[in-house]
Amino acid sequence: MNRDNVVEALQGIVGAANVDSEVVVRDWSPLSLKGVLDDDAGRARAVVRPGTATEVAGVVAVCRDRGVALVPIGARSGVLGGALPGGALGLDLTRLDHVGEIDRENLQITVGAGVLGGALEAQLRTEGFTLGLYPQSLELASIGGWVATRASGTYSGHYGGVEDRLLGLEVVLADGTVCEIPAMPRCSVGPDMAGLFVGSEGTLGVITAVTLAIDPLTEATLLRAVRFSTLQDGLDAIRETVQGGVHPAVVRLYDAEESAMLRATIQHEGDGCVLLLGFVGPATVAAAEEAFALEAAARHGVVDLGREPAHRWDAHRLRVPSGFRALTETGVLADYLDVQTPWSCAPRVYAAVRAALATHCDTAVAHFSHVYPQGTSIYFVVSIRAATDAEAIARHQQAWDAAMSAVVSAGGAIAHHHGVGRVRTPWADEAMGGALPIWTRVRAALDPDGVFSPAVLPASPRATDA
Repeated sequence: MNRDNVVEALQGIVGAANVDSEVVVRDWSPLSLKGVLDDDAGRARAVVRPGTATEVAGVVAVCRDRGVALVPIGARSGVLGGALPGGALGLDLTRLDHVGEIDRENLQITVGAGVLGGALEAQLRTEGFTLGLYPQSLELASIGGWVATRASGTYSGHYGGVEDRLLGLEVVLADGTVCEIPAMPRCSVGPDMAGLFVGSEGTLGVITAVTLAIDPLTEATLLRAVRFSTLQDGLDAIRETVQGGVHPAVVRLYDAEESAMLRATIQHEGDGCVLLLGFVGPATVAAAEEAFALEAAARHGVVDLGREPAHRWDAHRLRVPSGFRALTETGVLADYLDVQTPWSCAPRVYAAVRAALATHCDTAVAHFSHVYPQGTSIYFVVSIRAATDAEAIARHQQAWDAAMSAVVSAGGAIAHHHGVGRVRTPWADEAMGGALPIWTRVRAALDPDGVFSPAVLPASPRATDA
């Protein structure tokens, strides 16, 4: 079957206006923003925009029958290249933008995978509710993309990540079956089938609709900034807080270098490591949790900076993506790396990755956020200035190679909430460890022909490009 006939078949399913042939897809990965990404990574055989799950199933059937790989594409806010087709068909899901009625009794809502998080959050807030998921890409990212990449947000200490908000979903499998996994708060009938697709990055099926838990807007949100003399003091205070049973909604501990960079935004004074804290809930509960956290901080020589610096941060946090793009457009190659570590390894992972990045980047700073009783994520921000695009690309690849090797050697995990995409796939086999044989068999069973997203996550049979 030649290319024209494939496109013609797709046009018959979704309409000619919803099929674009031979296009290049861009996302928010730094090389894509800078315009130096190899076009082969972004090139799509065609981009198809279905409007219903039935149309998605029809597109999947065409690809399966004719050996054409496809890559589900949401709002393209990812920074790891996971939505880049690489010569496959791009399945654009942004027309799946229906929003169901708010279920006030059960505190849930069902929406299409293409709905943007910011638009949904704004709509919910007019009715007195919230998603509780506030990634810095809130205005840019789609709900289906959140689920596919196991996203989290800045208030995750209270609301959790997307896996904690997910109640059910609708997904199209490789054989064209449309499956609706019922929304339940908990169910003890076999494994968690909805959870199987969390973090799957389009490799097991196409997510077309999602049911999420929602919360009433909280009575109080208390934000505060404090400062420690050393990073270790801050880490100890945070660990004691969460292991003591209090989970601040916001925890962001910046190393000394990023704390200095924050001065222009939050207008704090003094040297050291800044910690931003946030507490939400009934006023008395939020106040009690804040007091507990400050008591833990006081045992480690904390300096209270008050509420204003934290409020300034909160006002600016959703501007990060636009600032990232502006920085990239000035000729700087900027990037983010999120990793995960147990508390016992946190200082070692931080030091190892910082050292690895410093060899290849002009700047490399970090903060700790998304904390748990067992550990924390570390979020590295890097920049590269190079005389040529070729040099920038080479140094960027060297930085990732060095950082991923360093985090694994130091006892951490290569990803916390950005997912794997194309960038981290070379390390995915090792990162899965003993789960790799299970993953390989699950993927082969659900997608035996390798139709879905063959270039991301490990061990995929590849579809032929007939």
